[in-house]
Amino acid sequence: MINGWTYSGAALVIILFISLLTTSTFIHIFTLMAHTKLTTLNLVKNALKLNLVKPHLTVLNLVALVLLTFFASKILILLPTIYFSVSAAITYRIAKAKFTKIISSQRDTESEPI
Repeated sequence: MINGWTYSGAALVIILFISLLTTSTFIHIFTLMAHTKLTTLNLVKNALKLNLVKPHLTVLNLVALVLLTFFASKILILLPTIYFSVSAAITYRIAKAKFTKIISSQRDTESEPI
């Protein structure tokens, strides 16, 4: 029971999946905005597609950001000093690994003879 509402296990899993997908999409929108010039619709589409490339890295990114947020909330001096730069560095490093995977798969596809 959450706030007076009762949910089944399947409903909670679906709600959790949608919230993780939405959060990771917002994180990917941030990195795509910094690296590319796209319309808003294409930005959202590409962010959703980027979630499917190496999904374990998406989960790793979310876990790292949650842990970093937890530590920054406990030690408040971390928030204005290193929280934002470390979270951006983690996100960009993981995005670089995803971009590398996409670019290498595109090169493999282009080099195959017909």
